[in-house]
Parts: sequence; structure tokens; C-alpha cells
Amino acid sequence: MLRVTMLRQFRCYFALLVGLIAGAALAHPVSAEMSYSPMLPQFGGGNVQALDILKFEKQSADSQKARIAAALAAEERAKNLTVTTNADRLVAAITNYLNVEIARRFSMEILDGDAPTGNFTVGDVTIEYIRSDGILSLVITDGNGSTTIELPVVE
Repeated sequence: MLRVTMLRQFRCYFALLVGLIAGAALAHPVSAEMSYSPMLPQFGGGNVQALDILKFEKQSADSQKARIAAALAAEERAKNLTVTTNADRLVAAITNYLNVEIARRFSMEILDGDAPTGNFTVGDVTIEYIRSDGILSLVITDGNGSTTIELPVVE
């Protein structure tokens, strides 16, 4: 029995000794060199996470500015919104048709006509044309003054 007890004690001591040796082999050194490296990009660091945070904050600020600008533009459009009725659309369509017809007749008379000179008056605007030496001169006169345009004529 004494022998069994001694054998058990030996096993315990042996396990303890093996554990101490293994622990010493796996343990990190107690003294080590410490170094500092900056983490924030503002201080020369290369921390990717900090850079991502800064990018996210900038994108958030930019999107906030864009939302405010869009809201202000929508508010301005709402202020300037005019209600268009069917009568307004009819008047606009007739006015557009008349403008196109006047321009067509004007161009037919000036470019295809045989008269060397002539003039048109529409409201307070006077358009005078003179054809000479292969040049068509248009003089447009209104309340602000006059403008001269010269075009070559192919005959």
C-alpha cells in the first residue's frame, strides 16, 4: 500500500514538473520592446478604419448638403408654380402657330422673292431687308436699337 501511495505521489510530482516545463516553454518573454505607431491619418498614421470613418463622415455631410439644396430648390419651384389651364394652352398653341407662319412667310418672301428691298412690321419690331451683290442685309429695329445681319445669297 505504501508502494501505491508513493507511486501516486511520483505521478503527481512528475505531472507538475512536466506542466512547469511546458508552461515555461510556451510563455512569452517578460520584457519586450514597446513601440508607438500613429493610428489617425491626420498624424501620419495609416489606420484604414479611421480613414473609412473620415470618408463616411464626409459623405454624410455632402449628402446632407445635397438634401438641403434639393429641398430649397423644390420650395423655390413650388413658389414659382403657375397653374396652366386649357385656355392658356390654347392661347400658347395659337401664338406658336402664328409665329411659325410669320417666320415661314417672311423667309419665303425674302429668300425666294424677287423684290430687292422691303420691310415688315410686327408690333414695335421692324425688319428691313436689302438684297445687293449676293448679300442679303437684314436690319432689325426695336425699342432697344437696331441689329444688322448680313447673309450670303445663293442664286
